[in-house]
Amino acid sequence: MGPPKVQVNSNIISDAPKERRKSKTDKEKKRQRKSKPHGPGGELRSSFITQGASGSSIHPGGGAIIVKPRRPSRENSFSSTGSSEGNDDGDEKDAPTRLDPSLIHQAHGAHRHNSLKNRSSASGGGAADSSSSLGCRCMLAYNVSTMERDGTCVQWSNSCFAEGEHCKAYKGRYIGGPNNGKPCVVKRLKRQSESKPPNQFLRDIEIAEIGQNFAKEFNALPEVKSGRTVQFTVPVLLQVESPSKFGDFSFGDYITAEDFFPGKFEKYVNNAGLLLYAGTLSSFCHFTYHKSKGNMLIVDIQGVMTAGSYLLTDPSLHSKKQCQYGDLDHGMNGIYNFFTTHECTGICRRFNQPRIPENILEQRKRIIENKQDDFDRAGAGSVWSHG
Repeated sequence: MGPPKVQVNSNIISDAPKERRKSKTDKEKKRQRKSKPHGPGGELRSSFITQGASGSSIHPGGGAIIVKPRRPSRENSFSSTGSSEGNDDGDEKDAPTRLDPSLIHQAHGAHRHNSLKNRSSASGGGAADSSSSLGCRCMLAYNVSTMERDGTCVQWSNSCFAEGEHCKAYKGRYIGGPNNGKPCVVKRLKRQSESKPPNQFLRDIEIAEIGQNFAKEFNALPEVKSGRTVQFTVPVLLQVESPSKFGDFSFGDYITAEDFFPGKFEKYVNNAGLLLYAGTLSSFCHFTYHKSKGNMLIVDIQGVMTAGSYLLTDPSLHSKKQCQYGDLDHGMNGIYNFFTTHECTGICRRFNQPRIPENILEQRKRIIENKQDDFDRAGAGSVWSHG
């Protein structure tokens, strides 16, 4: 007898006879597939599968086996590019969750602050702070404004350091624009305004621009060039872009930002025409009346005195038409009050001034002299002290 014949089957890698192989049920095959580890992308779980040259899975016995890739899990869906290709059933439950818009604003403001801070520290030779904790502290502890066309943008703290009749003041810093890195003062209204933007802020900006235009002409006078010049800061109107979680600012609130003046802050001429002392600033007020041909008078002169100039902010204005520039515009009564106590200097002696009847002049002098004592005792007032 010859040797036993061996059955050959091209689809099975085995020399064993066919009758000795036990067929597995569907349940056993399913359980075996679950128990074995598998790689990403839906690879086959059988050791008999090899990879073909074209990328398809090839069974050793021949014929390509098409395997559909496994759908990414929920936690991986956030790292996807957002493309909906390959999602045959169109389920939306695996789609990434949409972020809260307020968080987007805050993250944008924190990123902008960190990038500016890193650039400035790197240019100064210091090591850039790339830690994410700084961004979190900035996002939570500070408010960030919108950005103007010239790039002006500010951030400020939640603690009010001073307040006036209409506004509260907060210390801040420019984080963009021409004054990037410099300190600033952010102001907000005590009472919300129905107008958008608030008329109070629009008037303050208009009066500051008028005062600065007068100051440029005043500084050009020969008598002033040798002394201290006058300069007004003009506020910038902004809105809250990223409110701090610890403050009471809201997204979209209107604010103004202006330069911060270090030093002793004083009120030199108040809104009623009372003078801290006669001198250049009193002559400047007289100049505004003369230059406007008696139509207006700049008062409420306050700010910081430096070696070569007066840095001023937040002036008021009296006009012929009372309340044309807000409730601090006292009209001709305010103009008369100023000239009741004003003493002309060599700068303004040739300027025009209103003719006040004698009886009105004496009456106003008695009233103002009583208030002058209180004003002299108050001195600088320091309610807006920048020091």
